[in-house]
Amino acid sequence: MDEMNILCAEILLSKYFSEHTVKDGIPAKSILAEVKGHFPGLRRSEIKEARKRLNIKSKQTEGEYLWEWKNSIPPEDIWASKCKELFGG
Repeated sequence: MDEMNILCAEILLSKYFSEHTVKDGIPAKSILAEVKGHFPGLRRSEIKEARKRLNIKSKQTEGEYLWEWKNSIPPEDIWASKCKELFGG
């Protein structure tokens, strides 16, 4: 796994959650499509590690996996912090 790729996955995931607020979770396939659309080279393991670091939990309902933001820090704050980490500043 590449640490830079994991950081990019963290940025993309936190950005997605900052723009899409759904109380009961967001379909994982929608999030994955968006993340992979922006960074096709990301591996599943890197996205999984980013989810773990961000405290994004998965649950299955009605045959579909939903991801929920469980981090106590709002996604927009983490997005800003991770962007600073990537771009310096």
